[in-house]
Amino acid sequence: MTSDQPVELRLQLQAEDTDREELDRMTQQLFHELREHPVESVERVREGAAPLGTKAVDQVVAAVAVAVLPKLLPSIIDFVQSWLQRQKIKSLSFTGTLNGHPIDFRGSAQDFDKLIRTLT
Repeated sequence: MTSDQPVELRLQLQAEDTDREELDRMTQQLFHELREHPVESVERVREGAAPLGTKAVDQVVAAVAVAVLPKLLPSIIDFVQSWLQRQKIKSLSFTGTLNGHPIDFRGSAQDFDKLIRTLT
Protein backbone atom coordinates (compact mmCIF):
# COMPACT_ATOMS: atom_id res chain seq x y z
CA MET A 1 0.00 0.00 0.00
CA THR A 2 1.41 3.38 -0.95
CA SER A 3 1.09 6.43 1.28
CA ASP A 4 -1.22 8.15 -1.22
CA GLN A 5 -3.71 5.27 -1.44
CA PRO A 6 -6.63 5.74 1.00
CA VAL A 7 -7.43 3.10 3.58
CA GLU A 8 -11.12 2.21 3.61
CA LEU A 9 -12.76 1.45 6.93
CA ARG A 10 -16.28 0.52 7.90
CA LEU A 11 -17.43 1.26 11.43
CA GLN A 12 -20.65 -0.21 12.76
CA LEU A 13 -21.89 0.72 16.21
CA GLN A 14 -23.52 -1.75 18.53
CA ALA A 15 -24.93 -0.64 21.87
CA GLU A 16 -26.79 -2.61 24.48
CA ASP A 17 -30.07 -1.21 25.81
CA THR A 18 -30.29 1.24 22.88
CA ASP A 19 -33.25 1.46 20.55
CA ARG A 20 -32.96 1.84 16.77
CA GLU A 21 -33.61 5.59 16.89
CA GLU A 22 -30.84 6.22 19.42
CA LEU A 23 -28.42 3.99 17.48
CA ASP A 24 -29.30 5.89 14.31
CA ARG A 25 -28.72 9.22 16.09
CA MET A 26 -25.31 8.09 17.34
CA THR A 27 -24.30 6.80 13.91
CA GLN A 28 -25.34 10.08 12.28
CA GLN A 29 -23.37 12.01 14.89
CA LEU A 30 -20.27 9.93 14.18
CA PHE A 31 -20.76 10.55 10.44
CA HIS A 32 -21.00 14.33 10.92
CA GLU A 33 -18.01 14.50 13.27
CA LEU A 34 -15.85 12.41 10.91
CA ARG A 35 -16.66 14.85 8.09
CA GLU A 36 -14.90 17.54 10.13
CA HIS A 37 -11.64 15.56 10.01
CA PRO A 38 -9.14 15.32 7.13
CA VAL A 39 -10.61 12.23 5.47
CA GLU A 40 -10.95 11.44 1.79
CA SER A 41 -14.62 10.48 2.11
CA VAL A 42 -17.29 9.55 4.65
CA GLU A 43 -20.54 7.80 3.76
CA ARG A 44 -23.48 6.51 5.74
CA VAL A 45 -24.12 2.84 5.07
CA ARG A 46 -27.66 1.55 5.32
CA GLU A 47 -28.22 -2.08 6.19
CA GLY A 48 -30.84 -4.31 4.62
CA ALA A 49 -34.08 -3.41 2.93
CA ALA A 50 -36.55 -0.97 4.41
CA PRO A 51 -39.32 -2.75 6.33
CA LEU A 52 -42.63 -3.14 4.53
CA GLY A 53 -44.74 0.00 4.84
CA THR A 54 -41.79 2.35 5.48
CA LYS A 55 -39.79 4.61 3.23
CA ALA A 56 -36.14 3.90 2.54
CA VAL A 57 -35.23 7.13 4.33
CA ASP A 58 -36.79 5.66 7.50
CA GLN A 59 -34.16 2.94 7.48
CA VAL A 60 -31.69 2.93 10.34
CA VAL A 61 -28.16 4.02 9.43
CA ALA A 62 -26.14 1.18 10.84
CA ALA A 63 -22.60 1.95 9.74
CA VAL A 64 -20.19 4.60 8.51
CA ALA A 65 -17.68 3.98 5.72
CA VAL A 66 -14.63 6.23 5.78
CA ALA A 67 -11.59 6.51 3.50
CA VAL A 68 -8.46 8.11 4.94
CA LEU A 69 -4.83 8.46 3.90
CA PRO A 70 -2.57 6.10 5.86
CA LYS A 71 -0.53 8.95 7.37
CA LEU A 72 -3.75 10.39 8.88
CA LEU A 73 -5.12 7.06 10.09
CA PRO A 74 -3.70 7.28 13.65
CA SER A 75 -5.49 10.58 14.29
CA ILE A 76 -8.77 9.15 12.95
CA ILE A 77 -8.39 6.02 15.12
CA ASP A 78 -7.71 8.24 18.15
CA PHE A 79 -10.81 10.28 17.34
CA VAL A 80 -13.00 7.16 17.01
CA GLN A 81 -11.70 5.75 20.30
CA SER A 82 -12.39 9.04 22.07
CA TRP A 83 -15.83 9.27 20.47
CA LEU A 84 -16.70 5.74 21.59
CA GLN A 85 -15.76 6.59 25.18
CA ARG A 86 -17.83 9.80 25.15
CA GLN A 87 -20.86 7.92 23.81
CA LYS A 88 -20.37 5.03 26.22
CA ILE A 89 -20.48 2.58 23.32
CA LYS A 90 -19.64 -0.85 24.64
CA SER A 91 -19.26 -2.72 21.36
CA LEU A 92 -17.96 -1.91 17.90
CA SER A 93 -17.84 -3.77 14.61
CA PHE A 94 -14.92 -2.70 12.40
CA THR A 95 -13.88 -3.99 9.01
CA GLY A 96 -11.06 -2.74 6.85
CA THR A 97 -7.38 -3.15 6.14
CA LEU A 98 -4.66 -1.77 8.34
CA ASN A 99 -0.96 -2.03 7.42
CA GLY A 100 -1.88 -4.67 4.85
CA HIS A 101 -3.75 -6.79 7.39
CA PRO A 102 -7.45 -7.38 6.76
CA ILE A 103 -9.44 -6.76 9.93
CA ASP A 104 -12.89 -8.00 10.81
CA PHE A 105 -13.31 -7.01 14.44
CA ARG A 106 -16.30 -7.27 16.75
CA GLY A 107 -15.85 -6.50 20.41
CA SER A 108 -15.54 -3.91 23.12
CA ALA A 109 -14.04 -0.45 22.71
CA GLN A 110 -11.20 -1.55 25.02
CA ASP A 111 -10.44 -4.60 22.87
CA PHE A 112 -10.51 -2.35 19.77
CA ASP A 113 -7.93 -0.09 21.43
CA LYS A 114 -5.66 -3.08 22.14
CA LEU A 115 -6.01 -4.35 18.56
CA ILE A 116 -5.16 -1.00 16.99
CA ARG A 117 -2.11 -0.55 19.24
CA THR A 118 -0.74 -3.94 18.19
CA LEU A 119 -1.23 -3.15 14.48
CA THR A 120 0.10 0.42 14.40
